[in-house]
Amino acid sequence: MTASSQSAGKAGAVYGTDSANPRLRLEIDDFAQDNEVVNLFLLALTELMRSDNYTDRFSWFQIAGIHGMPFVEWDGISSATGVEQINDVPGAKKTHFAPNDTHQEGYCSHSSILFPTWHRGYQSMIEQSVFNKMGDLALLYPAGAEQQKYLAAVQRFRYPYWDPIMPRQVRKAGAPWNSIFDIPALLKAQTVYLRIPSDPTKLIPTQNPLYQYDFPSAYTKWDDQPPFQWATETGGRIPKRGANSTIRCPSGNPQVTDNQNLTASLVSQTPALGEKFWNLFAIPKNYDEFSNTNWAPNPQNPELKPQNSLEGWHNDIHNIVGSGSNGLSGHMGWPQYAGFDPIFWMHHCNVDRSLAIYQGLQPHEWVTPHPGQETFVIPQGTVEQSNTPLLPIRKAAGNVFWNSDGYRDWRVLGYQTLNSLYNLTNPQPLKQWLYDTYYWASKTGSKIPPASLGYPKDLSRTEALTGKSNSSSVPIVGSGPIVGSGAPISHKQVQHDQAPPASNPTPPTQPAQPVQASQAHGAQAAQVPLQNPGGAQPPAQPPHGGVAFDSSHLSGLVKQGKIRIWTANIRVKKFAVDGSFNIHIFLGNFNQDPNTWIDEKNSVGVDGIFANNKTAKCANCDKQRLEGIYDVDVMPLTAALIPYYKSGEIVPPPGEDGGVPGLALGSLEPEHVIPFLQRNLHWRVTDIGANEIPREKVSDLAIMVSSTIMDLPTPENPLGHHGPTTVHVEITDSRQGGLDRGDHF
Repeated sequence: MTASSQSAGKAGAVYGTDSANPRLRLEIDDFAQDNEVVNLFLLALTELMRSDNYTDRFSWFQIAGIHGMPFVEWDGISSATGVEQINDVPGAKKTHFAPNDTHQEGYCSHSSILFPTWHRGYQSMIEQSVFNKMGDLALLYPAGAEQQKYLAAVQRFRYPYWDPIMPRQVRKAGAPWNSIFDIPALLKAQTVYLRIPSDPTKLIPTQNPLYQYDFPSAYTKWDDQPPFQWATETGGRIPKRGANSTIRCPSGNPQVTDNQNLTASLVSQTPALGEKFWNLFAIPKNYDEFSNTNWAPNPQNPELKPQNSLEGWHNDIHNIVGSGSNGLSGHMGWPQYAGFDPIFWMHHCNVDRSLAIYQGLQPHEWVTPHPGQETFVIPQGTVEQSNTPLLPIRKAAGNVFWNSDGYRDWRVLGYQTLNSLYNLTNPQPLKQWLYDTYYWASKTGSKIPPASLGYPKDLSRTEALTGKSNSSSVPIVGSGPIVGSGAPISHKQVQHDQAPPASNPTPPTQPAQPVQASQAHGAQAAQVPLQNPGGAQPPAQPPHGGVAFDSSHLSGLVKQGKIRIWTANIRVKKFAVDGSFNIHIFLGNFNQDPNTWIDEKNSVGVDGIFANNKTAKCANCDKQRLEGIYDVDVMPLTAALIPYYKSGEIVPPPGEDGGVPGLALGSLEPEHVIPFLQRNLHWRVTDIGANEIPREKVSDLAIMVSSTIMDLPTPENPLGHHGPTTVHVEITDSRQGGLDRGDHF
């Protein structure tokens, strides 16, 4: 803890953790290697979630509620405060709310250029709160070596992120390649084992605060402030107030998380997430295209194609975690409740990391002026820009708020999100790192995680999971200057209790050694400064080694280093359905029961539309609903097509579809793919409770298929190159929800 961080909490401001010494945020399974940090982190979450603590402005309840329900002012920041702040921006056009505006309380920035940056400050708010609580708890341990051990652990802490593309399981013989995906163990366990300050020699079984959040029973305004009622707010699709806990992927029991259901969804849907994540960076985008899903027709260029965005990728994960079956859904699938689920914060920590990657690749791109979406604190018609105040995220006491420019260099908030090579004149090392880390999971990747990835991680030393004392915890040890901080990353290895080695479920294959920052997920050993545009840095040498550039798994499909890739482009009205919904893309026949669609074997992927329902009092959402705002995304098809080419399989198989002969896929060229997709590409729509919604009732749903010639990655260009796009409207013409001939996307 630091004095500045504690004083920020008292002032209702966000200073972050320790800006003088930014530390690396770690992937959750790297984070799990440090027993002292994990122990304090889980204890701090438990304290912040206490039901008798919900009135504190930096409690879990209060911070999570900023994202949506219970739709009350946070710390007295009103709509009038918003108007005052925006009108004080130099050069801003004076604005005001309409006289009859109902000022519905919602601070959310979605479908907006401010989506990534608003959430950056919001993430730092919870990080700061946890950091301070960990410091308070460390002081409760017995004075001396024990207390110093935990105080050192506080300084190593930064909020962990969840990267869903990292393998969590070892692939078993004969299992499909995507069986490696799962929810991280620390998010999946219902019970954890913690050393409490009053008796740190014992590991006490405790309810895992990362598994669920229990709503405070004393808070009655859920029901006494109409129209919110647990029983009716979502038509019974999330738990009634009596359940009192966040849940994920429910199936039979509406009050219980179904981990098996969630694992099945991740196994099925992570391949598409991996392809989309690669495309976020491999296909160049301006900031507007990268940042959010909002799209409007362009009369000057009616054939302009949408691209996948950071917000769209983020939406998919919300819906995957929140989608249940049998009419039930979890909190992550509803914007007004999502912030209460502990998985939300690790997801958004990764979203912020993704923004940082984009900044490293395109440092001159940033928030561009754009007509904004109305919120409780931003009036309709406001032009949002990089200096727009990001309410309610205070920078100092009183009404002083952060804007996007203020933490464009995120280290001012006390964390380092990539200990990587950022260089305005040489992005090559960052591109190489992306190739090494993610290309295997991309549309043309091998689908075999490289050994250098280091996943799945060995968690047998994680005391919180095993309940067994371990003297060989492996904290991340960093050694690389944080330029501008005046201090290096120096995560000193903690002296652990010298207890006898425990018998672990999965014994390590070698003695425990400190993990260097260069070995941690998302890290490089060397680093140069990240700066805003204006001062070029000396060229940096590319990292040594790396994953070989190999396309042998694409035999027969590559011509002179090029391959044709295929994409389904998706456009729909964001509020076409009452609440969040999923657009399912299939290649081949599929089960007619919509409860099976999210993990259907022929599922290409799910496009998640993350939207409040009509009864949610969200001013931003109401405005978007009235305007008929569009949501756009893409679904890569190439990785789903390649196995059909390799196998020569007839699709549909003989005997299906009334005996009409199926087709084999002879290549990825249009003469073969077009008839194959005409016959085998299907799409359906469900809400996040797996209730099917007829396509004709989904406003302006349009699926369009396009293809592009891609230059495969090379040592000189690790991200490859995408050429011009060709639209193949004949694939979807005259099909329900498909783009017809003569229509513009």
